[in-house]
Amino acid sequence: MTDVEKDPGFLESAIDTLQDIFIVFDLGGRLLRWNLRGVEVTGYDEDELADMNIRNFLGNGDFERVSAAIALGIQEGYASVETDLICRDGEGIPYEFYGTPLLDGAGNVFAVTAIGRDITERRKLLEKEREASAAEAARAEAEKYLLELQDLITVAAHELRHPATVFKGYSRLLLDRMDRMDPVAVKDALRAISDSADRLAHLVAELFETALIERRKLELEYGDALPSELMACSLQRALEMGTEDQSAVAVNPGRGPERPIRLDPHKSEEVLAILIENAVKYSPAGAPVDVWFEQDSAETVFHVDDRGPGIPEQATERVFDRFYQVEDTRYHSIPGLGLGLYIARSIVEAHGGRISIEPREGGGCAFFFSLPNRPVEQGADR
Repeated sequence: MTDVEKDPGFLESAIDTLQDIFIVFDLGGRLLRWNLRGVEVTGYDEDELADMNIRNFLGNGDFERVSAAIALGIQEGYASVETDLICRDGEGIPYEFYGTPLLDGAGNVFAVTAIGRDITERRKLLEKEREASAAEAARAEAEKYLLELQDLITVAAHELRHPATVFKGYSRLLLDRMDRMDPVAVKDALRAISDSADRLAHLVAELFETALIERRKLELEYGDALPSELMACSLQRALEMGTEDQSAVAVNPGRGPERPIRLDPHKSEEVLAILIENAVKYSPAGAPVDVWFEQDSAETVFHVDDRGPGIPEQATERVFDRFYQVEDTRYHSIPGLGLGLYIARSIVEAHGGRISIEPREGGGCAFFFSLPNRPVEQGADR
């Protein structure tokens, strides 16, 4: 070792040349030693630092986190922590500190030494990366939305063409030949026009409700109802929505005692009606569709089971997405815009419930949704 290296001031000079902050503090946090960089960065002079504690350099909420890191370093022999170093002017500079315990002659920890590095540029880089990642995610989401919108336009054009064709064809027929037509034929033509108007109204209602959901303006009007009442009313709603083949829909009593629940009856009926319509639509003619419910102390669960072709496993997570249809929109053959299950999920989640689908044993799909059992109003009518 050279004479220079033996000089007690050598180590002090070496520490002061560091571009990182070097500090030593006792187990109470009182500063014992610091280098020149610590003076330059914090703005405090030597005399001021001699009376300071590491707590003086930490912002609100950081002390407990830094203390936990110190305790870990004492236990494990090493620890690191990121924090904003609060300087004399109140500015917080992002720093990462690496600390190790100092031991006395008996092997007991009496202090901690730490080196702190300015990570301002690292933070800026990470922020840029986060912004770039967020921008990429937003771009991907926008592209996904545009593709969904293109599919919606394709399906909507197909769906709207049918009632428009009926309106045009039968209205022209009645205009040209009504005076010569049999009354039964006239009635059939008017019924076809009326049915097409109902179908068009249903499409418009779906689009309007989807717009409310997208704008977070879906509102619930709570009331009390028995599950069996909801199921009976939902069957009628399904008929109004255009579900023609209801002969195979079986509304079964609940399993156990029935209790009224507090919910939005109209919206809850709509969810059941959507699931019934969906089950009938995708099932062979006359195939059974079972509608039933079960209750416990926490929730009421409604079930709609069909015997249709089922849904591919990879599609079960997406069937409740906006605009999603299992089949390719280029070969659209099942009526509808692909919004029903999205609307159903939104209504259920607005109630604080959940909705899902599982393969039905023996084939088909088992849809179910749960609603929390909120306290009903005493003496309230539905």
